[in-house]
Amino acid sequence: MDKRKRISIVLLVATLAAIYFPKFLCPLNELDGAWFFSQAPSVLQGGGMFNYFTNFHTPAFYGWLQIPFATHLTSISGVHLFYFTFSLLLIYTLASRIDSTHLFLSIPLLILTDKVILLQRPEPVILILALVLYQLWNTMLNRKWYWGVAISVFLCSLHIPPGLLAVAAVFCYEGWLIQRDRRYVYLGIGGIILLLSFYLLFPENIFISTLEFRLTHFTVKTPLTFLAYSGVTLVALLTIIRKFITKKFIVNYLILLAFALVLGAYYYLLLLFIPPLLIILYNPKKLPQLKWLFIPIAFNLVVNVIHPLYTHIENSEYCMQVNEIIEKTSKLETEYLSHSEIPHFFIENNIAPASFIQGTNCRMLLFEPDKLQIFDKMVSGDKIAITTSQKLKQFQNYAHQNNLSILQPNEVLHPVEGKLSLQSLYTQRTDSLGLWILTVL
Repeated sequence: MDKRKRISIVLLVATLAAIYFPKFLCPLNELDGAWFFSQAPSVLQGGGMFNYFTNFHTPAFYGWLQIPFATHLTSISGVHLFYFTFSLLLIYTLASRIDSTHLFLSIPLLILTDKVILLQRPEPVILILALVLYQLWNTMLNRKWYWGVAISVFLCSLHIPPGLLAVAAVFCYEGWLIQRDRRYVYLGIGGIILLLSFYLLFPENIFISTLEFRLTHFTVKTPLTFLAYSGVTLVALLTIIRKFITKKFIVNYLILLAFALVLGAYYYLLLLFIPPLLIILYNPKKLPQLKWLFIPIAFNLVVNVIHPLYTHIENSEYCMQVNEIIEKTSKLETEYLSHSEIPHFFIENNIAPASFIQGTNCRMLLFEPDKLQIFDKMVSGDKIAITTSQKLKQFQNYAHQNNLSILQPNEVLHPVEGKLSLQSLYTQRTDSLGLWILTVL
């Protein structure tokens, strides 16, 4: 590796440090981070495929990848360490493979700072593994079909929807999605049936019902959300490979797009990055030198790196409150769950790192704009931890509608003001952050 690439990798690692510094400083989970990471400590606590935090079987092995990061030493930072590690792998895979002087820094920087890549979900990890394993299959394994099948099964076993999309994305790059050879069709249909059958062996999971709902409730919000988060990245990648876009590629790519849209979640569209990235990685000397890449990179840097850094520095009290909440909930959980008369401790998804590592009785609350999901039946003596006044009101409305008797909330930590909102151009703040403990009568 020459000096320029070494310098580029140093710059990329520095960028990654800037991205993850606020996450370690203010250790809140993004989106479904705790949901997926909670499987690892559940395995260590004897749950196997059963996830204590979500209270259902998880027919996938994604959480098993995270087991080395699920120790008591990393109960708070483990989820961030996991994604940080895979981001390092992404940097190395892209920067070391691309030979173009102009692109070996800009392409990894563009991908690394993308909003959906930074979500703490399986899709970015499966994308990275697909790039790494394709390189392994293409070089050391001599493109043997049985190794390709084994790698495909491995990716799908981690999490079926993104795994299937990753395999389809590689097929798109190879031009195999419109192959006339029936063997590919039979193999694909057989693989889908086999994997779905594995899901059906675990009836106490919500993945099948979620998939059924999404298949029957398509909304244009799915692609629009992805374009808002990652549109500049996708357009930049497709522009870079424009000389390689043939009719065959377009047909394959449209099939891949349709497959991703059918699955019904915007983060699945992230796997659309794979075909352009494979073209860039395996055709480096034929790629154009695009100086305008500065524009999408600058956009991603401002929105996904500079903005989080600024809002954390501007409101350091918020960060201190997050750590105080995590410390308090950890102590409360230890105290509550030592008493048999307190069956469960319900806690929000975003502050879960402090709790799911400690006991099998901690359950998840998932607050969404239009609904509240509670991952177990609430019974007398249960404790509930809530961190914002808006969520507190939403929970109280839920309790009223479902005839659930709750004691007056106990304010453990007085709320502090929220962070500045980029959507409002810094004219408004997110909801204030505190800690209330409720008890079920």
